[in-house]
Amino acid sequence: MYEQILKAWKNTLERVQETEGETFFLVQSAAAIEEVIAVEKKLGITLPSSFRDTLLTFSKRVEVGWSFSDGVMLPKKFNDIFSGEITWNLHELTLTLDEGGTPDKLIFHYAPNGDYWALDISLNTNDCSVVYWDHEEDTVTQLADTFMMFLHSITDLYLVGSEIWQMRYFLNKRGLDSSSTKAKQWKKWFVEFKTVQGTDFYNDLDKLIIYILHFRKLGRQELKALSAFDKEVLFQKLLSKIQKSHVADQRLLCLAIGEVLKEDVQEWVLSLWKNPSKIPSDMRSYLTSRCLPKEQGLALALGYVENSNLAAYEINDCLKYFRSNEVIQWMIIHAKLPYEGWDYLFAYSKPTWEDIKTWMHLEKRHMVIVINALGTMLFLSEESDVGLGYEGEPIKIFGMPNREEVIRILNEFKETGKLKMRHYVIEEFIENIDKFY
Repeated sequence: MYEQILKAWKNTLERVQETEGETFFLVQSAAAIEEVIAVEKKLGITLPSSFRDTLLTFSKRVEVGWSFSDGVMLPKKFNDIFSGEITWNLHELTLTLDEGGTPDKLIFHYAPNGDYWALDISLNTNDCSVVYWDHEEDTVTQLADTFMMFLHSITDLYLVGSEIWQMRYFLNKRGLDSSSTKAKQWKKWFVEFKTVQGTDFYNDLDKLIIYILHFRKLGRQELKALSAFDKEVLFQKLLSKIQKSHVADQRLLCLAIGEVLKEDVQEWVLSLWKNPSKIPSDMRSYLTSRCLPKEQGLALALGYVENSNLAAYEINDCLKYFRSNEVIQWMIIHAKLPYEGWDYLFAYSKPTWEDIKTWMHLEKRHMVIVINALGTMLFLSEESDVGLGYEGEPIKIFGMPNREEVIRILNEFKETGKLKMRHYVIEEFIENIDKFY
Protein backbone atom coordinates (compact mmCIF):
# COMPACT_ATOMS: atom_id res chain seq x y z
CA MET A 1 0.00 0.00 0.00
CA TYR A 2 2.65 2.55 1.02
CA GLU A 3 4.76 1.47 -1.95
CA GLN A 4 1.89 2.51 -4.22
CA ILE A 5 1.59 5.86 -2.45
CA LEU A 6 5.31 6.50 -2.78
CA LYS A 7 5.21 5.58 -6.47
CA ALA A 8 2.27 7.93 -7.02
CA TRP A 9 4.15 10.80 -5.37
CA LYS A 10 7.18 10.23 -7.58
CA ASN A 11 4.99 10.11 -10.69
CA THR A 12 3.34 13.38 -9.65
CA LEU A 13 6.70 15.12 -9.24
CA GLU A 14 7.98 13.73 -12.54
CA ARG A 15 4.89 15.11 -14.27
CA VAL A 16 5.58 18.59 -12.88
CA GLN A 17 9.29 18.35 -13.73
CA GLU A 18 8.38 17.56 -17.35
CA THR A 19 6.85 21.02 -17.56
CA GLU A 20 9.73 22.84 -15.84
CA GLY A 21 7.98 23.14 -12.49
CA GLU A 22 9.75 22.99 -9.12
CA THR A 23 9.64 19.95 -6.84
CA PHE A 24 11.03 18.73 -3.53
CA PHE A 25 11.18 15.21 -2.14
CA LEU A 26 12.20 13.86 1.23
CA VAL A 27 10.90 10.58 2.66
CA GLN A 28 12.79 9.26 5.65
CA SER A 29 12.67 5.73 6.99
CA ALA A 30 9.93 4.50 9.31
CA ALA A 31 10.10 5.40 12.99
CA ALA A 32 11.23 2.93 15.63
CA ILE A 33 8.58 2.06 18.19
CA GLU A 34 10.78 3.65 20.85
CA GLU A 35 10.70 6.98 18.99
CA VAL A 36 6.92 6.95 18.77
CA ILE A 37 6.49 6.05 22.43
CA ALA A 38 8.90 8.83 23.44
CA VAL A 39 6.93 11.42 21.45
CA GLU A 40 3.63 10.15 22.86
CA LYS A 41 5.02 10.44 26.37
CA LYS A 42 6.21 13.98 25.66
CA LEU A 43 2.82 15.02 24.26
CA GLY A 44 0.82 13.11 26.84
CA ILE A 45 -1.38 11.36 24.27
CA THR A 46 -1.55 8.20 22.20
CA LEU A 47 -1.24 9.00 18.51
CA PRO A 48 -4.30 8.23 16.35
CA SER A 49 -4.04 4.69 15.02
CA SER A 50 -3.75 5.23 11.25
CA PHE A 51 -1.26 8.06 11.71
CA ARG A 52 0.74 5.97 14.17
CA ASP A 53 0.76 3.06 11.74
CA THR A 54 2.02 5.33 8.94
CA LEU A 55 4.89 6.55 11.12
CA LEU A 56 5.87 3.01 12.13
CA THR A 57 5.37 1.32 8.76
CA PHE A 58 6.13 4.00 6.19
CA SER A 59 7.98 7.17 7.25
CA LYS A 60 8.55 9.34 10.30
CA ARG A 61 9.26 12.44 8.18
CA VAL A 62 7.86 13.41 4.79
CA GLU A 63 8.39 16.57 2.74
CA VAL A 64 7.04 16.14 -0.77
CA GLY A 65 5.72 18.90 -3.00
CA TRP A 66 5.65 20.77 -6.28
CA SER A 67 4.75 24.11 -7.86
CA PHE A 68 3.81 24.88 -11.44
CA SER A 69 6.13 26.81 -13.73
CA ASP A 70 5.02 30.22 -15.01
CA GLY A 71 4.19 28.69 -18.38
CA VAL A 72 1.30 26.57 -17.14
CA MET A 73 -2.14 27.78 -18.21
CA LEU A 74 -4.74 26.43 -15.83
CA PRO A 75 -8.41 26.05 -16.74
CA LYS A 76 -10.48 28.84 -15.16
CA LYS A 77 -12.30 26.31 -13.00
CA PHE A 78 -8.98 25.50 -11.27
CA ASN A 79 -7.46 28.96 -11.47
CA ASP A 80 -6.39 29.12 -7.81
CA ILE A 81 -4.26 25.98 -7.91
CA PHE A 82 -0.52 26.57 -8.22
CA SER A 83 1.16 23.97 -6.00
CA GLY A 84 0.81 20.78 -4.02
CA GLU A 85 2.49 19.27 -1.00
CA ILE A 86 2.29 16.93 1.95
CA THR A 87 4.53 17.02 5.00
CA TRP A 88 4.80 15.63 8.50
CA ASN A 89 7.55 15.09 11.03
CA LEU A 90 7.20 12.87 14.09
CA HIS A 91 9.53 15.09 16.10
CA GLU A 92 7.76 18.36 15.24
CA LEU A 93 4.17 17.44 16.11
CA THR A 94 2.34 20.18 18.03
CA LEU A 95 -0.70 20.05 20.29
CA THR A 96 -3.39 22.70 20.63
CA LEU A 97 -5.60 22.90 23.72
CA ASP A 98 -9.26 23.75 24.10
CA GLU A 99 -10.51 26.40 26.54
CA GLY A 100 -10.39 23.89 29.38
CA GLY A 101 -6.76 23.00 28.70
CA THR A 102 -7.53 19.60 27.16
CA PRO A 103 -5.63 18.60 23.98
CA ASP A 104 -7.95 18.91 20.98
CA LYS A 105 -5.80 19.01 17.83
CA LEU A 106 -2.49 17.44 16.82
CA ILE A 107 -0.85 19.62 14.15
CA PHE A 108 1.28 17.75 11.62
CA HIS A 109 1.52 20.27 8.76
CA TYR A 110 1.66 24.08 8.46
CA ALA A 111 0.55 25.69 5.21
CA PRO A 112 2.67 28.59 3.87
CA ASN A 113 -0.05 31.09 4.81
CA GLY A 114 -0.07 30.10 8.49
CA ASP A 115 -3.03 27.73 8.43
CA TYR A 116 -2.51 24.12 9.46
CA TRP A 117 -3.59 20.52 8.98
CA ALA A 118 -4.28 18.59 12.15
CA LEU A 119 -5.73 15.42 13.60
CA ASP A 120 -8.84 16.17 15.65
CA ILE A 121 -8.18 14.32 18.91
CA SER A 122 -10.93 16.08 20.87
CA LEU A 123 -13.22 13.01 20.86
CA ASN A 124 -10.47 10.82 22.32
CA THR A 125 -11.17 7.94 19.90
CA ASN A 126 -8.78 5.30 18.56
CA ASP A 127 -8.61 7.04 15.20
CA CYS A 128 -9.72 10.53 14.27
CA SER A 129 -10.44 12.93 11.44
CA VAL A 130 -8.02 15.21 9.63
CA VAL A 131 -9.05 18.88 9.68
CA TYR A 132 -7.90 22.20 8.24
CA TRP A 133 -7.75 25.27 10.48
CA ASP A 134 -8.06 28.70 8.86
CA HIS A 135 -6.15 31.20 11.02
CA GLU A 136 -7.91 34.26 9.56
CA GLU A 137 -11.46 32.98 9.87
CA ASP A 138 -10.76 30.76 12.91
CA THR A 139 -12.76 28.00 11.21
CA VAL A 140 -12.22 24.26 10.94
CA THR A 141 -12.89 22.25 7.76
CA GLN A 142 -12.83 18.46 7.69
CA LEU A 143 -10.43 16.96 5.15
CA ALA A 144 -10.98 13.24 5.85
CA ASP A 145 -12.45 10.82 8.40
CA THR A 146 -9.02 9.33 9.13
CA PHE A 147 -5.40 10.03 8.33
CA MET A 148 -5.26 7.00 6.03
CA MET A 149 -8.28 8.22 4.07
CA PHE A 150 -6.67 11.65 3.83
CA LEU A 151 -3.41 10.13 2.59
CA HIS A 152 -5.20 8.26 -0.19
CA SER A 153 -7.35 11.24 -1.23
CA ILE A 154 -4.58 13.83 -1.29
CA THR A 155 -2.31 11.42 -3.17
CA ASP A 156 -5.03 10.68 -5.73
CA LEU A 157 -5.44 14.45 -6.25
CA TYR A 158 -1.70 14.85 -6.95
CA LEU A 159 -1.08 16.42 -3.51
CA VAL A 160 -3.05 19.55 -4.42
CA GLY A 161 -2.82 22.30 -1.81
CA SER A 162 -1.86 22.97 0.92
CA GLU A 163 -4.02 26.10 1.37
CA ILE A 164 -7.78 25.64 1.59
CA TRP A 165 -8.45 27.76 -1.50
CA GLN A 166 -6.51 25.24 -3.60
CA MET A 167 -8.32 22.25 -2.08
CA ARG A 168 -11.81 23.77 -2.07
CA TYR A 169 -12.65 22.43 -5.53
CA PHE A 170 -12.62 18.88 -4.19
CA LEU A 171 -14.25 19.23 -0.78
CA ASN A 172 -17.60 17.93 0.37
CA LYS A 173 -19.01 17.68 3.89
CA ARG A 174 -16.84 14.66 4.71
CA GLY A 175 -13.64 16.10 3.28
CA LEU A 176 -11.61 15.64 0.10
CA ASP A 177 -13.44 13.65 -2.57
CA SER A 178 -11.10 12.38 -5.25
CA SER A 179 -13.93 10.70 -7.17
CA SER A 180 -16.14 13.76 -7.75
CA THR A 181 -16.74 15.21 -11.20
CA LYS A 182 -14.43 18.14 -10.46
CA ALA A 183 -11.74 15.76 -9.19
CA LYS A 184 -11.95 13.66 -12.35
CA GLN A 185 -11.62 16.79 -14.48
CA TRP A 186 -8.61 17.91 -12.45
CA LYS A 187 -6.89 14.51 -12.71
CA LYS A 188 -7.49 14.33 -16.45
CA TRP A 189 -6.09 17.83 -16.94
CA PHE A 190 -3.05 17.13 -14.73
CA VAL A 191 -1.85 14.17 -16.79
CA GLU A 192 -2.29 16.07 -20.07
CA PHE A 193 -1.22 19.67 -19.37
CA LYS A 194 1.86 21.28 -20.87
CA THR A 195 3.59 24.64 -20.64
CA VAL A 196 2.67 27.22 -23.22
CA GLN A 197 4.28 30.23 -24.86
CA GLY A 198 2.59 33.10 -26.64
CA THR A 199 4.12 31.84 -29.89
CA ASP A 200 1.91 28.74 -29.59
CA PHE A 201 -1.12 30.95 -30.27
CA TYR A 202 0.16 33.61 -32.65
CA ASN A 203 -2.02 32.26 -35.47
CA ASP A 204 -5.17 31.90 -33.35
CA LEU A 205 -6.63 35.21 -32.18
CA ASP A 206 -9.03 33.75 -29.62
CA LYS A 207 -6.30 31.70 -27.96
CA LEU A 208 -3.84 34.59 -28.10
CA ILE A 209 -6.28 36.83 -26.22
CA ILE A 210 -6.86 34.09 -23.64
CA TYR A 211 -3.08 33.74 -23.25
CA ILE A 212 -2.60 37.50 -22.74
CA LEU A 213 -5.34 37.70 -20.12
CA HIS A 214 -4.30 34.55 -18.28
CA PHE A 215 -0.64 35.50 -17.90
CA ARG A 216 -1.25 39.27 -17.68
CA LYS A 217 1.30 39.60 -20.45
CA LEU A 218 1.18 42.26 -23.16
CA GLY A 219 4.73 42.87 -24.32
CA ARG A 220 6.21 43.74 -27.68
CA GLN A 221 5.86 40.18 -28.99
CA GLU A 222 2.19 39.96 -28.08
CA LEU A 223 1.48 43.39 -29.61
CA LYS A 224 3.27 42.37 -32.79
CA ALA A 225 1.24 39.17 -32.96
CA LEU A 226 -2.03 41.07 -32.50
CA SER A 227 -1.01 43.51 -35.25
CA ALA A 228 -0.91 40.66 -37.77
CA PHE A 229 -4.68 40.14 -37.62
CA ASP A 230 -7.28 42.04 -39.62
CA LYS A 231 -7.90 45.29 -37.73
CA GLU A 232 -11.68 45.15 -37.82
CA VAL A 233 -11.76 41.50 -36.72
CA LEU A 234 -9.30 42.30 -33.93
CA PHE A 235 -11.31 45.31 -32.77
CA GLN A 236 -14.59 43.40 -32.64
CA LYS A 237 -12.96 40.52 -30.73
CA LEU A 238 -11.39 42.83 -28.18
CA LEU A 239 -14.53 44.92 -27.82
CA SER A 240 -16.69 41.84 -27.29
CA LYS A 241 -14.27 40.59 -24.65
CA ILE A 242 -14.30 43.96 -22.86
CA GLN A 243 -18.07 43.79 -22.42
CA LYS A 244 -17.77 40.46 -20.57
CA SER A 245 -14.60 41.06 -18.54
CA HIS A 246 -13.74 42.36 -15.10
CA VAL A 247 -11.78 45.59 -14.68
CA ALA A 248 -8.27 44.06 -14.65
CA ASP A 249 -8.90 42.29 -17.97
CA GLN A 250 -10.59 45.37 -19.41
CA ARG A 251 -7.41 47.34 -18.82
CA LEU A 252 -5.27 44.86 -20.75
CA LEU A 253 -7.78 44.75 -23.59
CA CYS A 254 -7.85 48.56 -23.77
CA LEU A 255 -4.06 48.64 -23.85
CA ALA A 256 -4.14 46.22 -26.78
CA ILE A 257 -6.63 48.43 -28.64
CA GLY A 258 -4.65 51.58 -27.95
CA GLU A 259 -1.29 50.19 -28.98
CA VAL A 260 -2.38 48.21 -32.04
CA LEU A 261 -5.39 50.01 -33.51
CA LYS A 262 -4.66 53.63 -32.53
CA GLU A 263 -6.29 56.17 -34.88
CA ASP A 264 -8.32 53.43 -36.61
CA VAL A 265 -10.78 53.47 -33.69
CA GLN A 266 -11.15 57.24 -33.32
CA GLU A 267 -14.93 57.21 -33.70
CA TRP A 268 -15.34 54.56 -31.03
CA VAL A 269 -13.07 56.42 -28.61
CA LEU A 270 -15.00 59.65 -29.17
CA SER A 271 -18.23 57.78 -28.43
CA LEU A 272 -16.86 56.86 -24.99
CA TRP A 273 -17.06 60.54 -24.03
CA LYS A 274 -20.66 60.84 -25.19
CA ASN A 275 -22.29 57.62 -24.02
CA PRO A 276 -21.99 55.54 -20.82
CA SER A 277 -19.76 52.48 -21.19
CA LYS A 278 -18.04 49.77 -19.17
CA ILE A 279 -14.63 51.28 -19.93
CA PRO A 280 -13.00 52.65 -16.71
CA SER A 281 -12.45 56.42 -16.89
CA ASP A 282 -8.66 56.13 -16.70
CA MET A 283 -8.66 53.66 -19.61
CA ARG A 284 -10.90 56.01 -21.56
CA SER A 285 -8.24 58.67 -21.08
CA TYR A 286 -5.52 56.22 -22.06
CA LEU A 287 -7.37 55.32 -25.28
CA THR A 288 -7.93 59.01 -25.95
CA SER A 289 -4.21 59.72 -25.60
CA ARG A 290 -3.36 56.94 -28.06
CA CYS A 291 -6.14 57.18 -30.61
CA LEU A 292 -7.14 60.85 -30.96
CA PRO A 293 -5.11 63.86 -32.08
CA LYS A 294 -3.17 65.19 -29.09
CA GLU A 295 -4.92 68.56 -28.71
CA GLN A 296 -8.39 67.11 -29.15
CA GLY A 297 -7.75 64.26 -26.74
CA LEU A 298 -6.16 66.36 -24.00
CA ALA A 299 -8.98 68.92 -24.22
CA LEU A 300 -11.55 66.17 -23.63
CA ALA A 301 -9.66 64.79 -20.64
CA LEU A 302 -9.06 68.20 -19.07
CA GLY A 303 -12.70 69.13 -19.53
CA TYR A 304 -13.78 65.93 -17.79
CA VAL A 305 -11.40 66.53 -14.88
CA GLU A 306 -12.45 70.15 -14.43
CA ASN A 307 -16.13 69.22 -14.33
CA SER A 308 -15.78 66.25 -12.00
CA ASN A 309 -15.10 66.08 -8.30
CA LEU A 310 -12.01 63.87 -8.47
CA ALA A 311 -9.26 63.14 -5.99
CA ALA A 312 -5.69 63.91 -7.08
CA TYR A 313 -4.83 60.27 -7.72
CA GLU A 314 -7.90 59.98 -9.99
CA ILE A 315 -6.83 63.10 -11.87
CA ASN A 316 -3.39 61.56 -12.29
CA ASP A 317 -4.98 58.41 -13.72
CA CYS A 318 -6.91 60.50 -16.25
CA LEU A 319 -4.05 62.73 -17.42
CA LYS A 320 -0.79 60.82 -17.01
CA TYR A 321 -1.08 58.92 -20.29
CA PHE A 322 -0.85 62.11 -22.34
CA ARG A 323 2.74 62.70 -21.16
CA SER A 324 2.20 66.35 -21.98
CA ASN A 325 3.98 69.37 -20.53
CA GLU A 326 0.74 71.29 -21.06
CA VAL A 327 -0.62 69.38 -18.06
CA ILE A 328 2.02 70.99 -15.83
CA GLN A 329 0.93 74.43 -17.00
CA TRP A 330 -2.69 73.47 -16.26
CA MET A 331 -1.64 72.25 -12.82
CA ILE A 332 -0.28 75.68 -11.85
CA ILE A 333 -3.90 76.79 -11.51
CA HIS A 334 -5.64 73.57 -10.53
CA ALA A 335 -3.20 71.57 -8.37
CA LYS A 336 -3.70 71.76 -4.61
CA LEU A 337 -2.76 70.06 -1.38
CA PRO A 338 -2.54 67.31 -0.31
CA TYR A 339 0.18 66.57 -2.84
CA GLU A 340 -0.36 62.79 -3.26
CA GLY A 341 -1.20 62.14 -6.91
CA TRP A 342 -0.15 65.59 -8.10
CA ASP A 343 3.53 64.69 -7.64
CA TYR A 344 3.13 61.66 -9.92
CA LEU A 345 1.25 63.68 -12.52
CA PHE A 346 4.03 66.29 -12.52
CA ALA A 347 6.60 63.52 -13.04
CA TYR A 348 4.66 61.91 -15.90
CA SER A 349 4.07 65.19 -17.74
CA LYS A 350 7.54 65.74 -19.24
CA PRO A 351 8.73 68.34 -16.73
CA THR A 352 11.51 70.71 -17.73
CA TRP A 353 14.17 72.05 -15.40
CA GLU A 354 12.59 75.48 -15.86
CA ASP A 355 9.27 74.05 -14.61
CA ILE A 356 10.99 72.77 -11.48
CA LYS A 357 12.72 76.10 -10.79
CA THR A 358 9.49 78.01 -11.36
CA TRP A 359 7.43 75.81 -9.05
CA MET A 360 10.01 76.13 -6.25
CA HIS A 361 9.19 79.85 -6.12
CA LEU A 362 5.40 79.79 -6.43
CA GLU A 363 2.90 79.12 -3.65
CA LYS A 364 3.41 76.54 -0.92
CA ARG A 365 1.23 73.99 -2.73
CA HIS A 366 3.47 74.20 -5.79
CA MET A 367 6.63 73.88 -3.69
CA VAL A 368 5.34 70.80 -1.86
CA ILE A 369 4.25 69.14 -5.09
CA VAL A 370 7.44 69.80 -7.03
CA ILE A 371 9.79 68.74 -4.22
CA ASN A 372 7.87 65.50 -3.77
CA ALA A 373 7.87 65.09 -7.55
CA LEU A 374 11.69 65.02 -7.44
CA GLY A 375 11.49 61.94 -5.23
CA THR A 376 8.79 60.44 -7.43
CA MET A 377 10.88 60.96 -10.57
CA LEU A 378 13.82 59.32 -8.86
CA PHE A 379 11.69 56.27 -8.15
CA LEU A 380 10.01 56.18 -11.55
CA SER A 381 13.29 56.62 -13.40
CA GLU A 382 14.21 53.13 -12.21
CA GLU A 383 11.20 51.59 -13.93
CA SER A 384 10.64 50.87 -17.60
CA ASP A 385 6.89 50.68 -16.93
CA VAL A 386 5.26 54.04 -16.24
CA GLY A 387 1.85 52.74 -15.31
CA LEU A 388 1.13 51.02 -18.59
CA GLY A 389 1.02 47.33 -19.37
CA TYR A 390 4.11 47.42 -21.54
CA GLU A 391 7.45 49.19 -21.72
CA GLY A 392 6.68 52.89 -21.84
CA GLU A 393 8.53 56.15 -22.37
CA PRO A 394 11.07 56.62 -19.57
CA ILE A 395 10.71 59.37 -16.98
CA LYS A 396 13.18 62.21 -17.46
CA ILE A 397 13.67 65.92 -16.81
CA PHE A 398 14.09 67.96 -19.97
CA GLY A 399 16.58 70.82 -20.34
CA MET A 400 18.74 69.84 -17.37
CA PRO A 401 21.84 72.05 -16.96
CA ASN A 402 25.08 70.53 -15.68
CA ARG A 403 25.09 68.67 -12.36
CA GLU A 404 26.79 71.48 -10.47
CA GLU A 405 24.12 73.99 -11.48
CA VAL A 406 21.27 71.66 -10.48
CA ILE A 407 22.87 70.95 -7.11
CA ARG A 408 23.53 74.65 -6.52
CA ILE A 409 19.91 75.63 -7.13
CA LEU A 410 18.53 72.82 -4.98
CA ASN A 411 20.87 73.73 -2.13
CA GLU A 412 19.83 77.38 -2.43
CA PHE A 413 16.24 76.29 -1.94
CA LYS A 414 17.23 74.34 1.18
CA GLU A 415 19.00 77.41 2.56
CA THR A 416 15.75 79.39 2.44
CA GLY A 417 14.49 77.11 5.22
CA LYS A 418 11.27 76.37 3.36
CA LEU A 419 9.75 72.88 3.59
CA LYS A 420 12.38 71.65 6.04
CA MET A 421 10.47 68.41 6.49
CA ARG A 422 11.00 67.72 2.77
CA HIS A 423 14.72 68.45 2.59
CA TYR A 424 15.49 64.74 2.76
CA VAL A 425 13.86 64.40 -0.69
CA ILE A 426 16.22 67.01 -2.12
CA GLU A 427 19.21 65.32 -0.51
CA GLU A 428 18.23 61.94 -1.92
CA PHE A 429 17.74 63.47 -5.36
CA ILE A 430 21.20 65.06 -5.27
CA GLU A 431 22.74 61.79 -4.10
CA ASN A 432 21.25 59.96 -7.10
CA ILE A 433 21.43 62.76 -9.66
CA ASP A 434 23.47 60.66 -12.11
CA LYS A 435 20.29 58.80 -13.04
CA PHE A 436 19.23 61.86 -15.00
CA TYR A 437 22.40 62.19 -17.06
